[in-house]
This record gives sequence, structure tokens and C-alpha cells, in this order.
Amino acid sequence: MLGRPEARSAAHRSLRVIAAGSEHGYVVFGNLIFGLESTEPSRQYIDGFNSTVNTLVRAGHQGVGIMVVIRPDAKPPSEEVRKHIVRVAREFAPHVLAFAHVIEGEGFLAAAKRAAMTFIMTTARLGFPLKVFSSMREAMPWFLKTVGPAFKENIRHDQLSALVEDVRKTHFPASSPGEVRTAK
Repeated sequence: MLGRPEARSAAHRSLRVIAAGSEHGYVVFGNLIFGLESTEPSRQYIDGFNSTVNTLVRAGHQGVGIMVVIRPDAKPPSEEVRKHIVRVAREFAPHVLAFAHVIEGEGFLAAAKRAAMTFIMTTARLGFPLKVFSSMREAMPWFLKTVGPAFKENIRHDQLSALVEDVRKTHFPASSPGEVRTAK
């Protein structure tokens, strides 16, 4: 059980953090990739997903789950980056078991961002299960259930959410209130 300190430490040791700058990064746990965004994504950051997926597949995983978590103050991707996202997603699509897109925030603007992302990803017809959520805790049960038995780690969805959130707070802290982040 992960509640014991030694089990929690073992789970922490199983996480791999890959930085893609100070405002983007990936957390890898087993065959799951968590993209963490504090600003609009760059082409380099998006390319990192393809590289990370390919690394996991070469390591013997039969498929991967991807969850992208976007802070509410992050700007949406430019048109150029949006097109690049779709191109790269088509490359890694055959290996994706589930894709959860978490666009944090409340209110009309956050809902509009989620609707836009749903539209973009649905019209791209990428061929993998995709769902958009407002929080990581809301997304995690669907995510783990959809990835299914390909995820071999012994951890509850609430514990995994807490681990990823802990990494995000440590490595990718939030911006100041009212600060809008843009890609560097």
C-alpha cells in the first residue's frame, strides 16, 4: 500500500522527471506520460512527446497513456503549434491507449478552452480514446481504467494524482497571480 512512507518513497523513485524548460516538462511513471504545461507549448516540447512515447515502446511497453495538464493561466497554442500538435499526435497515435487532456480552471474561459481542445483533437481523428477534463483528480480514474492492464504499477488513482501534483509543485511552480505565461 502506498500510504506507508517506504511505499511512497518507492513510488517517488519510480517517477522520472524530464524538463523541457522551466515551464514545461514530463513525468513518466511506468508506461504513463504526464505533460505539465505552465505556458503555451512550444514545438520542441511537443516533439518531446513523440520521443518519450518511442522510448517507452522501445523499452517494451505495449502502449502508453498520455495526460497533458495545463494550468489555467497558460495561453493556448499558436496556429502553427496547433498544426504541429496534430502532426506529432498522428505519429505516436498507434501507441496511445488513452489520452487525457486536463485544462484546469473554472468559468467560461476555461470551459471554452476545453471545448476548443475537444474540437481540435476530435476533428483530427487520431484513433485513440481521448477525453478532456478540468482537473487531474477528475481525469485519473478514467485515464487508468482506459489504459487498462497495460499499466502494471500498484498505485491508486488518487495516490498517482498526488505524486504528479507533488512533482509539478516542486519542479514547475505556478506563476504569480495575474501573470500570463508565454513560450520562450
